[in-house]
Amino acid sequence: SRDWSSDVCSSDLAIDFDITDGVVSRYAVSFSSGETYLVDGSEFGDWISDPKIEKYLHNGKLFGHWHEINGIAFDTELAAYLINPGTRSLSLSDVSEKYLGESISASEDLFSTFSADGVMAIWNLVPVLKKELKERGMEKLYFELEIPILNILSEMERVGIAVDRRALEGEVKYFADIVDSETKSAHKTAGKEFNVNSPKQLQGILFDELKLPKTKRIKTGYTTDAESLQWLFEQTEHPVLDALLKIREASKLQSVVEGLLSEIKSDGRIHSHFQQTVAATGRLSSTGPNLQNIPIRTDAGKKIRDGFVAGKGFDGILTADYSQIEM
Repeated sequence: SRDWSSDVCSSDLAIDFDITDGVVSRYAVSFSSGETYLVDGSEFGDWISDPKIEKYLHNGKLFGHWHEINGIAFDTELAAYLINPGTRSLSLSDVSEKYLGESISASEDLFSTFSADGVMAIWNLVPVLKKELKERGMEKLYFELEIPILNILSEMERVGIAVDRRALEGEVKYFADIVDSETKSAHKTAGKEFNVNSPKQLQGILFDELKLPKTKRIKTGYTTDAESLQWLFEQTEHPVLDALLKIREASKLQSVVEGLLSEIKSDGRIHSHFQQTVAATGRLSSTGPNLQNIPIRTDAGKKIRDGFVAGKGFDGILTADYSQIEM
């Protein structure tokens, strides 16, 4: 471990890093002079949080998710995405191969997943990708919108959002009870027990025994997907269909809540990843968990949202929407 602030001074640098068990376990820094340091550890000097020292990374938001960093001035993954938003080949190796014609080899002595070649590739990619952005008229978009957003998103991910675990566990039980109750209701209405999750058994109950109107024909008979069941219910208002629809809705919401519970970290907060380089349209997506699919239109969905709280050290939660514009 070294205090790299004395070495860095005010120099710009490229950083490559490795994540192990949720921490930056090792990293490499490279300067314009070609001087490169490989550091096996997670100790950083004050330079890592100094915004005056410009830093070039590949997937810098991932670094910021796990460790505070200021001054990300260029992200090679983000630049490659803007140049070609339809591609899924955005690894450092792929981007280096495409724009530098160089493959990245891994070192066996210190770094098992990347080497000095990786951080040097980042340094060499910056001027090439800057030129591409300029030729496409994307400099303003990249430097005034995407890079500032990258820094904001990394902080959002690192801070996370607090949840009331007990409230969410109560929601799981609430939805499970609905599934159990509506399953019994469906069995009683049909006059026999059956697996409500089995398309084959549903076909037998709905079309053979209850003689309900046929839905769209498929290879295995007639479809029993949610849209078809909703159509059938609108046509017949049969109580077994009402029960089945409630079962599916409750099961879906139960799965959403269980997904939230599984992502709560030791600090009692959820640290979702806001993907900036996935959707070809440029919009953000959310994974681990997906915080963009928490329902709000139903009372049950609103109950799930009540599980999100300000948490210790915060005063409240603010929600904002501006005429469907992606914020």
